[in-house]
Amino acid sequence: MPSRLRKKYGIGKGTRLVFLEAAGELRVIKEQDLDRMFSVFDRIRKATKVTRKELDTLVERVRARLWSERYAGRP
Repeated sequence: MPSRLRKKYGIGKGTRLVFLEAAGELRVIKEQDLDRMFSVFDRIRKATKVTRKELDTLVERVRARLWSERYAGRP
């Protein structure tokens, strides 16, 4: 990864990166940022008393709807 991008995004030695691939795109996120995002979702889940299974089902429904809206009808 070019040093210009590492500096811009605060990626230093030892920074763990997660590569996410979907719909022909590749996204890179710092592992600590991903952990932070998931902890927010977990706090909301606990506060609303939603089970992990219910949350997984909801996420899958939303993912399917967004995929359909974005890619429906594309060749």
